[in-house]
Amino acid sequence: MRASAVLLCIYLILCCPSILHCQQIDKSSENRLKELVVPSSCLESFSRTVKSYDVEKVIIPSDDIELAGELYLPKSTGPYPAVIYMHGGGNDYDMLMSSPRYYAPRMAHCGFAFLAYEKRGTGESGGVFHEATYDDFIADAGHAADFLAQHDRIDPDKIGIYGGSQGGRLAPVVATRFPSVSFVISASGPIGTLADHATFNIEYALKVRGYEDSTIEQVMPLWRRHHTAWESLDPDDLNNVAEDIFKFREFIDPMALPNTRQEFLTDSNLFFLRPPYFSMSKDYTGELVNLDVPWLAIYGELDPIINVRESVENIRKQMTAGDNTQYEIIVIKSVGHSFNNSATREQVPVINVAINWINEMISH
Repeated sequence: MRASAVLLCIYLILCCPSILHCQQIDKSSENRLKELVVPSSCLESFSRTVKSYDVEKVIIPSDDIELAGELYLPKSTGPYPAVIYMHGGGNDYDMLMSSPRYYAPRMAHCGFAFLAYEKRGTGESGGVFHEATYDDFIADAGHAADFLAQHDRIDPDKIGIYGGSQGGRLAPVVATRFPSVSFVISASGPIGTLADHATFNIEYALKVRGYEDSTIEQVMPLWRRHHTAWESLDPDDLNNVAEDIFKFREFIDPMALPNTRQEFLTDSNLFFLRPPYFSMSKDYTGELVNLDVPWLAIYGELDPIINVRESVENIRKQMTAGDNTQYEIIVIKSVGHSFNNSATREQVPVINVAINWINEMISH
């Protein structure tokens, strides 16, 4: 695998390693968290051995491809509110499907239809992953919502998106583009430019790989220029950065450096990184001013992978500009990207938060 491909894998995966960046976020959301994290009574009766739900294999048309998925449905008559899971980054099938397969049976047991579809270009879904952009992933989730709106056991007015990490970034954008979506939950979703996010977490990735602070200080300006060039897609900027990358490789470990645009285009080992890089020129955050449905954004205070403070500020800015008061931000202290406590390693049961919050929304 060439140059920084392995390094870049680190910030595409959903994990919560050791904490390097303390976000120091205002704790005003603690009381609200206490209300929502209370165990839902329905989960107390959940059993892995007794199925309280049906599973329906579905094929969802999305533009020129089809998505394969499983729709978990409660045993009761319906119609039910529905939740669509939107994946995090990367194309590792087992990792992508681990969260929705945990959520799906529990949500269905609690009275929600839950759609776990396979990400474009993975599993049995169509499309080529490395040819996809974030617009494709947004469209896939939106078409899934449209599909559920036509299902005879789904309440078309109560269809929501639950997105984690990369999915948490894109889920609210789905709601701005597809009227079928009536609520959104983002878990650890970075809200801001893709270039800023990539620069933030590449610094973390370099520290995780054990590079000296002096080396990181040397290479971070180049990484910033690299991401900014991809954001602008200016050919001169991309070429100038490429020249400097080659110069740096003469005295810096190539694994600590970016890859050139030409390498992204020609090296198949780097193809899995294409979706975020080929989407950097789009301003997805600016679209959020058009969001007019309830939105819950959940973060870990100690998340080292995304800039929580900046994400919170950007959410507030966009919601204020769009006059949307139907949003909540909960920052959970002492936990990171996957909501594991930094000291005890116990995981905050975000599923409780999701179930309780959705029940509040749909009862209004």
